[in-house]
Amino acid sequence: MRRKVGTPSPQSTVPALLAEKIVESLSYSHFELLAAIDDPLKRAFYEIECVRGAWAVRELKRQIASLYYERSSSIKLPPLPPLALADARTL
Repeated sequence: MRRKVGTPSPQSTVPALLAEKIVESLSYSHFELLAAIDDPLKRAFYEIECVRGAWAVRELKRQIASLYYERSSSIKLPPLPPLALADARTL
C-alpha cells in the first residue's frame, strides 16, 4: 500500500512553513533558551538565525550573551503578519 504524501495547500502561510522548519531544526535545549526571551521580535530573530546558521546550543548562548540582536541593527527581519505576532505574544 502506498502512502499519500501531502503537498502544501494554497492556504498555507510562510509563518506556518517557517515554524515547521524551526521545530524540525532546533533541539529542546534551543527552545529552552529561546523561551526565556521575552521580546517576540528578538526571539524570532534568534530562531531564524539559529536555523540559518545551524547554531549549536553553545553558539546560541554565546550570541545571546554577546547581544547579537542588539548589534545587528543592519539586519532587518521581514515584518511579521499581525496574526503571527499576536500568536507570538501569547506564548
